[in-house]
Amino acid sequence: MKIGIFGGCNTTRLTPVLEEELKVLASLINTEQHLVVYGGGKKGVMSIVPKYFHERGGRVISINTKEANNGLDECYGENFLYDTLQERQRRLIENSELVICLPGGIGTISELFDVMAMNNNKIRSVKILLYNFEGFFNHMIEQIKLLGKNTDEYLIVTNEVNDLMERLKELIKIE
Repeated sequence: MKIGIFGGCNTTRLTPVLEEELKVLASLINTEQHLVVYGGGKKGVMSIVPKYFHERGGRVISINTKEANNGLDECYGENFLYDTLQERQRRLIENSELVICLPGGIGTISELFDVMAMNNNKIRSVKILLYNFEGFFNHMIEQIKLLGKNTDEYLIVTNEVNDLMERLKELIKIE
């Protein structure tokens, strides 16, 4: 399964607690059966799961823009570069069969809502694990509830890391 990681690269402060939780999360993903897809780079929340998954020998696909990469921003795994942010986001979403959404900025929110729109319009059927670390997404979750759509069919909100890990185990069939 292709597991997409959405999360902040510059705008989200990566705390030691969150980093440790994401290391453990990365250790749950079987390197032989799954691959991790993310938006590139070696900074911020979005880079932690790919980093530790890659260190264990897992296949990682980095999807970024040529401008953002500009030779300075390294990545984990295979690096695919696209001309525009829209193309990058489209490819990131197309290559994700399951999404883990972590705290992030505008780009993370854009990626999340694109997947939600595709699910609502029956274009794709992608489960989303939204990790509401320390209440980061509280206000957004309340807004989503007002939409009246059946988001609970695909959007799984977790507030604690143990719940996130249990839900991930269920979705990728870890025993």
